[in-house]
Amino acid sequence: MRDLYAVLGISRSATSEEIRKAYRRGAKRLHPDHGGSVEAFSELALAYETLSDSGSRAHYDATGKIEPRRADNLTAGAMEIICHKLGLVIYGERDLGSLDLARVMDEAIKRDIAQLKQRITSQRRAVARAGQLRSRLKCQSADQESFLGRLLDWQERAAIHLIKKDEQTMNVLRQSLQLLEESGLESEITQSDSDTELSEALDALLNAVNNYHAPPDGNPLHT
Repeated sequence: MRDLYAVLGISRSATSEEIRKAYRRGAKRLHPDHGGSVEAFSELALAYETLSDSGSRAHYDATGKIEPRRADNLTAGAMEIICHKLGLVIYGERDLGSLDLARVMDEAIKRDIAQLKQRITSQRRAVARAGQLRSRLKCQSADQESFLGRLLDWQERAAIHLIKKDEQTMNVLRQSLQLLEESGLESEITQSDSDTELSEALDALLNAVNNYHAPPDGNPLHT
């Protein structure tokens, strides 16, 4: 992970307003619709999320590390995903006048879930194949440890760790789908032929979604 200030292109003494403006500039430039990548856009969003919160910023300045998300706050994680998907829409190039926002966000989250399922299947297959290879190892004496055996142990532990992480992420994604379904999102946007009006409506909706279920410390995930 690069220095978060460098990601946003700001100094360490930047004000909150400067951080916000840097994020908006970067979001337009790094959005996948503008030739950027999802990875670069996500890195930018993480930098903004961390530095726009005074507590997280102070922790990062003091330690150089990003505070981990609360593992028990499933809803906050789900809201963060919804905000991220909404941000992709706002800074994208698709026609907002005819956009079915709820469907687009729903489909994007379902694609993420499908990708995770494929990755989990691949990791589980790797664990199984490591076990098959282990069964072919020659017997070693009690005080002797096979070099290949150690490598297989490492591979299995790494795969199992990734499986657990992906399963946790998938739970958060499923929660975000449930929140979207319960939100009645489509009823909150009026039909309009004006991209400007609808863009303003989406910006207002982003703030509403952000404040709908903030983390326990009261700090929003995005602004």
